[in-house]
Amino acid sequence: MELFLSPASPGGLKVAAAAEVTGLRPELRPVSGTEQVVPFKSHSNLPALQLPTGDFIFSTNAICQYLFTLSGKEPSDATNQWLEWEATQLQPAMQTALHATLVQGRSSKEAIVAVRKQLSHLDRALTDRATPCVTSDTVTVADVVLWGALYPLLQDASCLPEDFAAVREWFQRMSSTGACLKAVASVLEGKGVQIFKAYLQKQPTPAPLPEKPASNETEDRRCS
Repeated sequence: MELFLSPASPGGLKVAAAAEVTGLRPELRPVSGTEQVVPFKSHSNLPALQLPTGDFIFSTNAICQYLFTLSGKEPSDATNQWLEWEATQLQPAMQTALHATLVQGRSSKEAIVAVRKQLSHLDRALTDRATPCVTSDTVTVADVVLWGALYPLLQDASCLPEDFAAVREWFQRMSSTGACLKAVASVLEGKGVQIFKAYLQKQPTPAPLPEKPASNETEDRRCS
């Protein structure tokens, strides 16, 4: 297997971490912004995992799930729900937050408002379950995907409000693991999250930051 990574894409964090956690380390192929990875696509969607059959997997969450499944860690209903939640609820909010911090120069504490509803949902789930990880006592694909999505904003978690204590503890625990440390080193290349700025500038402008914290009253509790 070959894993094509661009240092400019935030999605590379979760994929690199999944490769480390599972011990399935595909051959890493750093890709420049102009290099064509897939012969039949004019613009490659990175990260991309090329399978031994020659087929490609492009979705970051699908790549992570594939690596976990290949390592013998089958998905559960809970991990599937968290991956769906991350893709449909967390990712759009994170796009707003990262555009605000990396493109507009807003502080992380200001940008937290964009993901406050999602952080509240995750914090409540971690508190209710009372396990070290999101769905169990051990790291699953859900932990890796959520950590990778949040890392560019939270980094050292110092910007988290005090009422997200469970998220802070979980995030710091994940960030200190060897797998996540290696993922950060390989994707950020010592340049920090500013490396993602050029990628974000090329994306459609997301919704602006909310003027006040979003209400949690209608929060989806499917993953609790």
